[in-house]
Amino acid sequence: MHKLLDPNVKEDVSCLTIVGFGGLGKTALTQLVYNHPRIEENFPLRLWACVGDQDIKGLDVEATLRKILHSATSKNHDHQSMDHVQKKLREQLARKKYFLVLDDIWNEERDQWLELMGFLRGGLKGSWVLVTTRSRLTATAVGGEIHELKGLSEHDSWQLFEKLAFREDHEQTTRVELDQIGREIVKQCANVPLAIRVVGTALYGQDKR
Repeated sequence: MHKLLDPNVKEDVSCLTIVGFGGLGKTALTQLVYNHPRIEENFPLRLWACVGDQDIKGLDVEATLRKILHSATSKNHDHQSMDHVQKKLREQLARKKYFLVLDDIWNEERDQWLELMGFLRGGLKGSWVLVTTRSRLTATAVGGEIHELKGLSEHDSWQLFEKLAFREDHEQTTRVELDQIGREIVKQCANVPLAIRVVGTALYGQDKR
């Protein structure tokens, strides 16, 4: 987060991409950053657009701009002309330091990304666009800083599963059996935090039955 708050940044709009496969917690991490008090203090305008429901083969620039404008105004602009959307978005960004999250981008075409960025100019120096994606090629197309999220270590995966799935009042013999089963389950989850959380929470207390 230090990078986002750097007062010496030279670009009007900088880009940071968080990349990693599904379930690693990219969106959760981004939400923590987005809602952090220091981000709120330093960016008068914060915007969030989920782009993941678009065509995986490309970036619908117009649809993305409408989502960004909706985040800025809390109004639906789906039936407005593109000229209207561009004008209103320019008004929202003008002379403001903004922090924009584009969640779950799939586009791997640099030209489409540059087209989108062309509409995001006009804010104050130090504005940021933070992108989350599963694709390393997308991160490369976006350019700028890249932060690669990886799975948990085996130790941390087990600690998380143990905390979620097991009660504290197991008898020793039962606990040994549960440990053996649990470690196999964690292995199947491939150290992905979201998978471990879902399975661990679902299994909590089942041995009572």
